[in-house]
Amino acid sequence: MLITRRQWLTAGSLGVGAAVWGLSRTRGVRRADFDETSELAALAARVGRDVATVLRDATLAPSGHNTQPWRVRLEGPTTLRVEVAPERVPRAVDPTRREVVLSLGAFVENAVVSARAKGMGLEIEPLLTSLQDDVVARLRLVGQARTPERRDARLAARRTLRSPFSTRSIPQSTLDAFLRGADPGAEAVLFLPSDSSGARTVTEMTIEANRAQAAQNAVQEELADWLRWSDGDVKRHRDGLTTEAIGLDGLAGWYVRNFFQRSSSLSAGNRRRAAETARDQATACGGWLVLCADDHARAILSLGRTFERLALDARPRSLGLHPMSQALEESPWQDQISAALGLSKPARMLVRVGIVENYPAAVSVRRSVLDVMAS
Repeated sequence: MLITRRQWLTAGSLGVGAAVWGLSRTRGVRRADFDETSELAALAARVGRDVATVLRDATLAPSGHNTQPWRVRLEGPTTLRVEVAPERVPRAVDPTRREVVLSLGAFVENAVVSARAKGMGLEIEPLLTSLQDDVVARLRLVGQARTPERRDARLAARRTLRSPFSTRSIPQSTLDAFLRGADPGAEAVLFLPSDSSGARTVTEMTIEANRAQAAQNAVQEELADWLRWSDGDVKRHRDGLTTEAIGLDGLAGWYVRNFFQRSSSLSAGNRRRAAETARDQATACGGWLVLCADDHARAILSLGRTFERLALDARPRSLGLHPMSQALEESPWQDQISAALGLSKPARMLVRVGIVENYPAAVSVRRSVLDVMAS
């Protein structure tokens, strides 16, 4: 989140009165504001209901800046080829495409969960040989849908939370069940309690890496490209970071949607606030998840699937997850963190985790499923 709420909560500081406060209660654009039903029906007419619904659910996967870097081609009646959409790769912060491939892994996992809910199988054939490959995987639906209208509710309910989490300890029984459900296999998922030396190391590196990124013009220009301040921008693009998604509501959200511009996010003051917000976030949690995998692109794709299993299971357990992997994007921290934590495999994701008392609804927007399909 780039701006803290307290900066905008007093009408005097904004030069507005009680009448404007009434306007501020109007929320911004959310996912539910789009006509998903008609879009899904239009795609189903082209590719069939089962393929269309699995694709729709897959697109609810998380991605950095909510770029939604996936493109899908229909290769047969029940076969999809999943690709990277190169124009949606955030190159300044993810030149290696590590985060993009993790996001595509989450996309694949959502497809698996969606197919399973319908009583179908999903065969997965990884196709990428390096992180720079655009062709990622081939997916094939198997069997007949026994419950064609059934949907796993966790898919639509999953949300990345950027607000501070509770700092109290996560009960061990909750943590054990949570990590066991991820079934990490060959990939490692390490939990660092907030009071451990490892967590303090991750927190400090995350804060410093965010400060470094706040000073980098290329990183901030790229972020500005994916910030959707106005309702018009949200409706036009249906991607990126909206005020609703980053938790700016009430007067704060109204002010930003109506008065912020791209240049506003690039100002020195806003960069400073971004670093301060990252500091507040990093220090407010119950611990950190460190997700590790070796260097092979397919291992990182698989790790994305592991993360999504965690993400889907977080809300039912009242846990919030917030990927904050800036320390893996910036020197010198990216070269130091795995050794500092004594890891046998390199860290690929750093995720803030903590107890959430009141879980908000999922609001981040998604592109139409029609736009995800390549012509």
